[in-house]
Amino acid sequence: MRRTQLELWPSVAEYFVYDDLLYHALAHDERRNHSYKVAIRQTVRDKVVVEVGTGKEAILARFCVEAGARKVYAIEIGDEAFRDASALVAQLGLQDKIELLHGDATKGRLPELADVCVSEIVGPIGGCEGAAVLINDARRFLKPDGVMLPARSVTKIAATTMPDALLMNPGFNEVPGSYASRIFNEVGRPFDLRLCVKNFDSTQLISGVAVFEDLDFNKPIPLEETHSIEMVVEKDARFDGFLVWLNLHTIAGEVIDILEYEYCWLPVFLPVFDSGVRVSTGDRITATIERRLCDNGLNPDFRIRGRLLRTSGATVEFAHDSLHHEAPYRGTP
Repeated sequence: MRRTQLELWPSVAEYFVYDDLLYHALAHDERRNHSYKVAIRQTVRDKVVVEVGTGKEAILARFCVEAGARKVYAIEIGDEAFRDASALVAQLGLQDKIELLHGDATKGRLPELADVCVSEIVGPIGGCEGAAVLINDARRFLKPDGVMLPARSVTKIAATTMPDALLMNPGFNEVPGSYASRIFNEVGRPFDLRLCVKNFDSTQLISGVAVFEDLDFNKPIPLEETHSIEMVVEKDARFDGFLVWLNLHTIAGEVIDILEYEYCWLPVFLPVFDSGVRVSTGDRITATIERRLCDNGLNPDFRIRGRLLRTSGATVEFAHDSLHHEAPYRGTP
C-alpha cells in the first residue's frame, strides 16, 4: 500500500539545478550507496580511479578511498560544487588520496591513466543526463583493461493507469514547482517538462514490462538508436500512459530498481492519452522507441510511436514525444 499520496515532480536530472536539497538526497540515499559500495569494494583496491561529476560531497570518491583505492581523480564542472567538495576533502584530510579537478570532463586530461571510472551520470531514464556521450568520452581516461562503474543502465517501461484525483487536478506542489521554474529559467522559456512521480504504487502498472533503453557502459554506447517493444495488458483498466524507470546495475549481480524501494531517483510518467483508453486483459501494445540526441549534442530526446491491438481486432494508434527542451509549452491536451 502506498504510504502517501502520489506527487508530480519535474525530472531534474537533466538540468543544472542541483542544490543542497538534491545533493543531500543523492549523498544520503542509503540503498543507492550500498549498491555502489558493493561494486566499488570489488573493484578499486590499490587502483587508480577517476570519478566524473563528483558533486559537492564527493561521496563516490570517498567510498573509493574507504575501499582502498590508491588514488582518486574527481572531476567536477560546477563552481560551487567544486569549492564545497575541495573544502570537504581538505577537512577530512584526504588531499593525498583525492585530487579534485575543476572543469568539463570532456575537455580535461588526467595526470595518469585510471583503472576504474566511477560516475553517477544517470537519471530516472538512465541516459537522460547524457550518459552515453559522457561515458563514451570518459573511456579515454582508462587503461585498455579499465572498468566502468556502474556497469549498465537498463530503463524499463510498462503501461500504467493513474489516480483520478491526480489526472483531474494535475500540478506541482511548492518544492517541485520551484524546480520547474528554475529549469525554465535555465532553458530560457517554459516548455512541456518530463514528469516524474513520487510515491508511485507498482499495482498501478497494467501490462508486462519491456526495455525502454539499455546502455552497456563497458563498451562503446550507440548515441542514437531505434528499437521495437511489445507488451501484453494484464488487467482490465484505463490506459493513461507509460511508466519508465531505472534499473541500474552497479556491477554484475547488484541492481538498483527504483520501483522496488524509494530512491533519490523518481520514475517518469509519459502521459500518452489525455483522458485514458479502456483496455482489457490480453490486449497487446506494440511500439517503436527512438532515441536521438537533441540540439545540444548531449541529452537525448525520446519518441514513441505505437498501436494498441485489442483482442477484438480493433486498433488504437498513439504517439508521444519526451524531449529534453524543445517540446512546445502546453502542446497537447
